[in-house]
Amino acid sequence: MRHAIQLWSVSLLFAAGVCAQYSNKDVTPAVAKPAAQPAQTQPQTQPAEQPQVVEAPPQTDPSPDAFRPITVGDAAPTLTGAKWIQGEPITKFEEGTIYVVDFWATWCGPCIAFIPELNAIHNDYQSKNVRVIGMSIWENARNSDAGVDFVKRVTDFAKSRRDMNYTIAYGGDDGVISQRWMNAAGRVSIPTVFLIDGKGRVAWFGHPRMGLKDKLDELLAGKLDGATAQAESQAREDLRRRAFKLATPLQKAIESKKWDEAIGYLDEIIELDSQMFAPSAVAKMRLLVTGKQDLQAASDFALNSLEGAFKDDHRTLANMALVMLTQGDAATRNVEAADKLASRAFELAPEQPRVMLAMAEAHWAGGRQDEARAIITKAVGAATTDDRAEIAAAAERMK
Repeated sequence: MRHAIQLWSVSLLFAAGVCAQYSNKDVTPAVAKPAAQPAQTQPQTQPAEQPQVVEAPPQTDPSPDAFRPITVGDAAPTLTGAKWIQGEPITKFEEGTIYVVDFWATWCGPCIAFIPELNAIHNDYQSKNVRVIGMSIWENARNSDAGVDFVKRVTDFAKSRRDMNYTIAYGGDDGVISQRWMNAAGRVSIPTVFLIDGKGRVAWFGHPRMGLKDKLDELLAGKLDGATAQAESQAREDLRRRAFKLATPLQKAIESKKWDEAIGYLDEIIELDSQMFAPSAVAKMRLLVTGKQDLQAASDFALNSLEGAFKDDHRTLANMALVMLTQGDAATRNVEAADKLASRAFELAPEQPRVMLAMAEAHWAGGRQDEARAIITKAVGAATTDDRAEIAAAAERMK
């Protein structure tokens, strides 16, 4: 049963791509006002600082109601009360600077998965006067966390990563910042990102994988249609809520080892939006390989994925290949199908550590040890915190 629950946990994580707050402190989200399109301005540069923990001086909230409903075009709420862990504290949103405010938590898998992309935005857009802020919230959302020093937890987490160089803050134990931003915007899950324009107004908010970089580019170019972008974001959020409704029957099916039923629920989730819920394909592959143990169905799914919705998705292809190559019965693995997945992923993103890991595993399983060792050695040097242990273990095995 423990194995089944672990499978469900991964499946649900992949299906949803978000983390919800589980706490007695939940506040009913405010009802957002109709969106107004924000104006665009030119930003200015903010310097990077060494890691530190400081609390910014008080700000004056633009509204006497700190928890007023907010939507696109409204003045952004303040960050009063945040404890600044890394980078210069934000005392106000500077005119001319665009801010990417990411709400996340150290326990949230989808939040952590997006960190490298946020770091890339930080690195690539500093010269365009864009500042990235990682605002940790809901750290105390779980009963088992009683008595934990959350500032230390966030600080230690940030220090442990080599790909988290942007400004980091903790939103506080009282939930005021999450209420001021998340509840006020009707957001109930993380990661959630807010784009703040050069006039300190909310230009867009939503899940970061819902086109964040495109929206940022449009904002910088003065071409972001805030109302339209927000409508698109809301439509995708509605899809995400529909996926969440499938979580309970998915859980029950896996706990009961009703593999066909569980796979059917995953297919429903994928059909909602194959790109938004692409990680569900990895969950499906895992159920086919380790749950149902139908290697022919797994192979067919792999080959169909190469021609269908996931043919240009290096992450999904690499992770599916790794499931086929490292899980289930080694004697019955379809190395050829897995190799095709890994090769396509490697063609798309040869520098990505996890893609290199998949390609190395495919070479190793195919008897090409020298090629495997060459790639896994390179992967070790490029590995991030998330993949470092797994890649190191593979490198040790391939010596």
